Amino acid sequence: MVLEEAILQEVKEQGIEQGIEQEKRLVVIRTYEKGLPLTDIAQIAELSVEQVEQIIQTYEAEK
Repeated sequence: MVLEEAILQEVKEQGIEQGIEQEKRLVVIRTYEKGLPLTDIAQIAELSVEQVEQIIQTYEAEK
């Protein structure tokens, strides 16, 4: 039973992390669409400018 609980806890934590990352991507996209500078977006989303650029490139490619 302990192993099952540990696995469930790990899955839960991964789901939370994925949700946080998804929300950060949404923040980046929304602020980008509003015309904010990439440095401001990075600061708001607590990401590097390079990470912001990568999210935006992926977003633009999927449009």
